Amino acid sequence: KPRVEGHRRVAVTLARDVDVETARAKARRAAAAMQVSLDPL
Repeated sequence: KPRVEGHRRVAVTLARDVDVETARAKARRAAAAMQVSLDPL
């Protein structure tokens, strides 16, 4: 879409581990390592 009104999710991180809290921590670390850049139209 060339135009977005409101909020838009641009990325999702997923992780697996032996328990939910550890998997969530892994997913948060992965999300923190991502860099998002937008190209002007």
